[in-house]
Amino acid sequence: MVKSMINIRQHNLDKYIGETIQLKIPSTKYSTWRWIIRKRQDGRYIVRHPKIGVKIKDLNIHNISDYGEETLLPKGATVFGNPRKKTRKRKI
Repeated sequence: MVKSMINIRQHNLDKYIGETIQLKIPSTKYSTWRWIIRKRQDGRYIVRHPKIGVKIKDLNIHNISDYGEETLLPKGATVFGNPRKKTRKRKI
């Protein structure tokens, strides 16, 4: 059952190809920002991480000089929150 859940989570990352999103990687304690470049034939994803000093608001520009080398996304990585949903704080 757990194996099928991981496959479902990774399959849902197809709609985020070409976007910078916040991911929860199983081997890390905190969520990290990753730019999903493409998907390999075996179903794994190629990602790039932003370099130190790049502002979060500038991540969607996708300057190649702002990102490190291409790496393979580990299995079991999930989207942290909902990156497409914009929320705002209400004033009381």
